Amino acid sequence: MVAVPIVEGTSKPMGILFAVMDATWLSDITDMIGYGKKRYSYVINGQGAFIAHPNRDYVLQQRNFIEEAKTHKDFTRLAAMLTKMTKGETGYDEYPFGGADRIFGYAPIPETSWSLAVGAYTADVFKQTAVLRFSVIVGSLFFTVIGIILILLIARTITRPINQMVRTLNEIISGDVTDLSKRIEVLSFDETGQMAVLVNRTFEKVAALVKEMLVGSQNVITGSRNIGQITAEVASGMNEMAIGARQITTSANRVNEISRTNNESIETLLAELRRFKV
Repeated sequence: MVAVPIVEGTSKPMGILFAVMDATWLSDITDMIGYGKKRYSYVINGQGAFIAHPNRDYVLQQRNFIEEAKTHKDFTRLAAMLTKMTKGETGYDEYPFGGADRIFGYAPIPETSWSLAVGAYTADVFKQTAVLRFSVIVGSLFFTVIGIILILLIARTITRPINQMVRTLNEIISGDVTDLSKRIEVLSFDETGQMAVLVNRTFEKVAALVKEMLVGSQNVITGSRNIGQITAEVASGMNEMAIGARQITTSANRVNEISRTNNESIETLLAELRRFKV
């Protein structure tokens, strides 16, 4: 039975309008509310009795599980939630009933002492959770694989110039001839690329220093060759002087012999002249 006052303007009620409806009328509305295939909802009044329920007998019998829980312990969890509903509280809870776990959210109906509970079987609720969990797992695996691929690609971009730099350094150091003309290819402009640029600049400076040392050594060798040439010329002069000295000695000996011959001739001439008298 539904009643509403009849008023005129703001004056006092002039009467009351009553409407008498079938007890299952409200249940027909709550049958359309719920979650999942086995969804259902119900309404209780301020005392905890059902006034809307999928099981119409609960409504016709005004069944009250708060009272029944006092003698039937299986209804304890259900009675606890129904008690909160009679107090006008809002929340959610779950309880076993009829051999299955059920989960409900409840809230009071404004301007009444009634309260509405909407819910479903726990298995139906968590069935969607299982699908969601599977989707999350598949998605996680997919993004994990994508992440690994991206990490490998990023790692390759980092290690590739480093490996190329190591190979170039090994070729320069381990070879029989140190080739300072080799340069490391700059493949990026990050820290690794900057390091390659610095190594190349170091090679350029070392090559320039070695070149200067080679030019200086070449000059030293050229100077040494000039000194050797001068020394050879001096030695040649000394040889020529020795030859001249020997020739002078021979000439002197010849002069001595001529002088002795002349002396002997003069002495002979003098001896012959002494034989003459004047």
